[in-house]
Amino acid sequence: MLRYDIYDEDGELWAYSRNNNIIDDLAFAGSEDIAETRVTSTTRNPVKYTQKLPLDSLADGMRRVFEENSLTRHYSADGTQD
Repeated sequence: MLRYDIYDEDGELWAYSRNNNIIDDLAFAGSEDIAETRVTSTTRNPVKYTQKLPLDSLADGMRRVFEENSLTRHYSADGTQD
């Protein structure tokens, strides 16, 4: 399961990976390995992040992975499959 938290940093959206070594290995463009802990809901249960990347890079990278593995279908504007 992929788990990202999105943060707005100076008007740019960043996706932070929650300790997910599988997705971290994909190394999407602009990603950086981090070891950061933040409190999101309670101090007793802080979240640990292992990767940070621009949100648009995550979306583009996931689209590429899905297409390379034939996990997508393309549809025309009229709803017919290409």
